[in-house]
Order: sequence, then C-alpha cells, then structure tokens
Amino acid sequence: MKPTSWFAAHTSRINSKASRCDKLSAAAAANAANGTAQASPRLKIVRVPDLSYTFISWNTSRPLFAEARVRRALTLAIDRQAIIEGLLPGIGRPSAGPILSFMWAADPGLKPLPYDPAAARALLKEAGWEDRDADGILGRDGAPFRFELETNQGSGLRSDIVQMVAAQLKKVGINLKPTFLESAAHEAQLYIRVSQKKPPTWNIGANFGSAFRPDPHMHYYTRGHSDVHTGFCSNKAYDTVVEKAQKLLNPVERKKLYGQAHLIQLEWVPFIVFVDEPYIEGYRKNVKGVQILDPHWDIFWGVWLEE
Repeated sequence: MKPTSWFAAHTSRINSKASRCDKLSAAAAANAANGTAQASPRLKIVRVPDLSYTFISWNTSRPLFAEARVRRALTLAIDRQAIIEGLLPGIGRPSAGPILSFMWAADPGLKPLPYDPAAARALLKEAGWEDRDADGILGRDGAPFRFELETNQGSGLRSDIVQMVAAQLKKVGINLKPTFLESAAHEAQLYIRVSQKKPPTWNIGANFGSAFRPDPHMHYYTRGHSDVHTGFCSNKAYDTVVEKAQKLLNPVERKKLYGQAHLIQLEWVPFIVFVDEPYIEGYRKNVKGVQILDPHWDIFWGVWLEE
C-alpha cells in the first residue's frame, strides 16, 4: 500500500488561496513546509511545538490484548516511520510516548520501540499464536487473531493511519478490520466506562491525545494511571512512580521519575503513540502581530495588515 501524502490532498488550498487569503489551514501550511507544494513567496510558515498526537489504545479488557508481550508484538509490527514518510513527509518523527520531545520532562535517551516484524512474530508464537492452517492468519485455541480498530470519520489522517496499520499487521498474520464511526459515537465509546460503569465495546481505538502537562497522569485520553486508563491497563509500579513524581517540586528529581514511568510504559505497552510533530500554520507576510500562545490557539486581536 503506497498512500498519497495526507498533506498532498491540500495542495490546491495553498495554490488557490495563498494569493487571496491572510491565513492558511494547518494542513495547507504543513504541505508548504514539507515541500510537497510550491507556496507563494508572500507566505510565512510558522512552526511551534504541538501538544497533540495520534495514538492507538489497546483494550486490555479483551483477551486478545491482555498480555503485554502481545501488545509489544503489535507495536513491533507497526512501521511508524513508513507511516510518517507516507502520510506526513518531512514532518515529525516516531514518538517514544506521550511525553513529547520538546517538553522539559522528556528523556532524549528513551527511544520508541523499533519496527521489527521478525521479533513480533517470535513474541506472538511464544504467546501461542501460529498459522496452523496456512490461511495467512494466526490462530490460538481455534480462534483467529482478528479484530476491529475504530476511529472517527472526521479525521482523514487517522483514517489513513488505521488503513496502513491494517496492511502492516497483515504481514505478521493479524487480520485487522478498520471501522470508522461518526465522531460523537466514537467519543461515546471512549466515555462509556464512566457513563455506564462497564468496559467499552471497542477492541482498540485510534484517537488523538494532548500533553497539556508532561505529567502522564494528566494527558488527554492517554492517561496511564490505572484508575483512568482508557484501555483498562493496570500497573501498580507505574502508578506508584507517577504519584510520587506529582508530589515533587524539584523539576530535576521529577524528570527522573517521569523517565522511570516512561520506561515502565515502554515495557507495559498500554498504547502506541505514532508521531511527535510540530504544529504548522501559514500567514501572508504582511499579516503582523499574530501570536501563537499555544498550538491551535492563535491570538488575532491587535493584528494588522502591512501595506
């Protein structure tokens, strides 16, 4: 599967709008920034660190994803670099986790799990998953390794990621069926744990998260702590480290504990974060006074057009 760059779909927006509008969409600006479209010489590209990221959460209440070695195998079977090169060329890099690289608490020594389909197959075989009937799909105890992956219809990027993940997992004998839900229905699945006091019906879901603080307990959706984790993962060692870090005022000591929590997370694999990327926007060069105080929040009062 060779996808078209997700940003390439917005090429016409740059070519047709750059000469007549004052601000481009983030996607169109990124398209200009990564060189897949020729931007107007009057265009100014702005890059700032982005707090959001796309991830897949494994629903560990389901037997398929209950074992850490299986979740690790799934992660090893996913080629995040190929996804980035195919959908986000020149933008971002594979992420080791939800503490993003630009944050003060990030540990530059921590690396994301690599793409290693051979290691993935070995772990799956160790867990009892083998292709015994030569149909190309792994099985265990008479059941195939088959599941659905849900995401919302409103995100072309996440939809494309899901389809690429399906193609990659197929290579190791896993049958993934992408399912695209209307956004409200998808959000309802995420919140069903709280509203109905029972596990969600999805197997795994692709969504976005936001790292408003480096504290992994506070991340939007991808909270790792057991009492709020969307995938029902529970790890007392992780919880203990995060809770201890929250009580420390010394940022150096707190960063060490965040590093420990991150290491636990890499072994535990409760979810996979795909890409660490900048937030990119474009403005005409004569637009002055724009402030980007936080990604997705542009301050336009006091803005003027320079003649």
